[in-house]
Amino acid sequence: NIIKKNDQEKKDREAKVLAKGTEGRVLAVNPAWNFVVLNLGDRQNVANNTELLVKRGTRYLGKVRITSVEPSTSIADIVANSLPSGVAVQPGDSVIFQGDSTQD
Repeated sequence: NIIKKNDQEKKDREAKVLAKGTEGRVLAVNPAWNFVVLNLGDRQNVANNTELLVKRGTRYLGKVRITSVEPSTSIADIVANSLPSGVAVQPGDSVIFQGDSTQD
């Protein structure tokens, strides 16, 4: 039902809930400090401590956890041991929010 869906989307925006399936992109990577800059921010309802999956094409690489949120960007730490050995997150990689058990 479209009306119900729109009502839920409005409630989610008001409650600052990041929509499951929200996708973004890695804009920059700082390997020395193990963090990335994402093109998702407060406008997309990103919140601190949210975990996102990192993927390149159809391959999942690892996870990042949001540490700082700006209006249209955010900073995320690369989750330790989530990346296979020898794999590094790169600018242009995708991030996707898979949902959070605390929001279900």
